[in-house]
Amino acid sequence: MRLYVVVLALALASCGTDDTTPSEPQGCIRLDGAYSLTYAEPACGRSGTITDRLVVINQSGCSVNAILPGYALLDGTVTGDTLLFSLTLLASSGNCGNAHLSGTARVTAAGGRITLVGTYGTSAPPPAGCACLASPGQGTLTLAM
Repeated sequence: MRLYVVVLALALASCGTDDTTPSEPQGCIRLDGAYSLTYAEPACGRSGTITDRLVVINQSGCSVNAILPGYALLDGTVTGDTLLFSLTLLASSGNCGNAHLSGTARVTAAGGRITLVGTYGTSAPPPAGCACLASPGQGTLTLAM
């Protein structure tokens, strides 16, 4: 009878075990993959679309990074269904080149596809000649698998 109780206790202890890997902390949605990109900065008269899924998000734990071709570098942290991110506009972005922006994006998943929709801007003074990005929420960003 004692052996039966021990076996039953061990079986119950194994129920509900966490099957996440060490590189996937609890609470992080996996975002790594190839995405299309749409962005708009109406105040600056800039917008762009990359439909060929050329944006590759790399992820380590809850940290992500990506190159947004011809536009910016993205670094961020996933918490739940939110991505807190920073953008550094490429030097080729004209007067706003090398501007550091920050924002948040909501992550949604449906049918095996992930979409990130966010807003960004800057609370710090932008580079000279780039006053169009003077406050948070001035730009929008959509990444879709």
